[in-house]
Amino acid sequence: MENDNNKKNERKRKSRIKAQPLEYWEELSCMLAVIKEGFDPMPGILGRLENIPGIEIEKSFSEDGEGGLHFVYDGEKYAVQFSMMDFTCPDLEYMNTSLSEAEKQVVQRSQAALSVAMPLHGDIKECYHLQLRLIYAMVPQLAALFDESAERVFSPRFVKMSALSDVPPAPACLYSVQAVSDESSDKVWLHTHGLCRCGLTELEILDSDKENCDNHYNLISVLANRMLDFDEEDENSNSYYIGRLSDGSPVVLTAVPWEEAIWEYGRLELGGMRDRENGHNTRTSVIFLFTSEEDEENGILTKVDIYNNLWGDNPMFLLSTKETNRMAAAARERFRYLEKCTDQEQYAVIIKLGLPTKGTEEIQNEHIWFELISLEGDGKFRASLSQEPYYLDMKVGDEGLYSVDQVTDWRIFCEDGLITPDEAYRLMEE
Repeated sequence: MENDNNKKNERKRKSRIKAQPLEYWEELSCMLAVIKEGFDPMPGILGRLENIPGIEIEKSFSEDGEGGLHFVYDGEKYAVQFSMMDFTCPDLEYMNTSLSEAEKQVVQRSQAALSVAMPLHGDIKECYHLQLRLIYAMVPQLAALFDESAERVFSPRFVKMSALSDVPPAPACLYSVQAVSDESSDKVWLHTHGLCRCGLTELEILDSDKENCDNHYNLISVLANRMLDFDEEDENSNSYYIGRLSDGSPVVLTAVPWEEAIWEYGRLELGGMRDRENGHNTRTSVIFLFTSEEDEENGILTKVDIYNNLWGDNPMFLLSTKETNRMAAAARERFRYLEKCTDQEQYAVIIKLGLPTKGTEEIQNEHIWFELISLEGDGKFRASLSQEPYYLDMKVGDEGLYSVDQVTDWRIFCEDGLITPDEAYRLMEE
């Protein structure tokens, strides 16, 4: 009888846990365009918006530091609201920011910002890309972009590069992954910000630790990117095959709403009910594993820490076809930034090429890394193979003349770290 009462009390406790309604920054994509000191963006703002190629404004207004518009872009209808507000720079040291030191100084002198909010719908990445284009037109004297929904800060060079690009930003730009830790404990709570505005659930990993949080960070990022690159095969599925461990074992993830998932754990030092009183209590889900097809069919959940000793040095995470195509397009479009790095004593450059294979119908192109030797002009360059191929009749060290049309990715190694095509704005003048 006592056991039955305990079960009833437990069910009552569980039934009292309810997800809260979304906050406004989770329903809308909310950004704060910090304005350089001395610039007023409001005069002529609607005219600058009308000059964006492809925009057809249906209704607009702008007065007393506020405004909004309804417009059509690429066949889709959109709405955006904007308003001027005072700005006081927060402590940037603890924020997820891509600002240079010089840009931080400009932000610290800024006293005003333009709040820009709009719903994301349709192709979410394209819609986010459109919002960056709007902001670049609205605030040409931009000091920084505070993405309130994702709790990130972007360089004005990133906004400029993205606005002028035909390629949308990387999926990872739409959200952040934050790690909360406690000095008195080894535990880490990983969670995202920014996915709710995309019509998705935020993602979490509970009960991680400092030794394994990097691998768990990768799990969240790969799953978030997969969800943003929505595929029809995922529509009616609650599981995602995202890669393999070093020993070849598949990694299959699922996400369980927090109000259900929390009961899979005992007492939590981080991410428990106490940490959800004033946040992280709307649409957010905890990541678990399915370790077998049988478990997947029966909904048997396994915590991600079961793989803590199995990641090895080279786990393989899968990219969607959409993302590989986007990355290749960005690498080709932004090759001109790489062409600035001709001093090989200062920069080391590697380039991934997609080369046609022979003797196999399944693999039509092998994507493989080369080391840049020299730029030859007219989109041509000389490079040497830097890894053993599987399907090409080549060997490490073989040199050849190649073209930008064959490029699918590149990396620049410099004093400031690694620069990829998505970070090419770092090579732009400030």
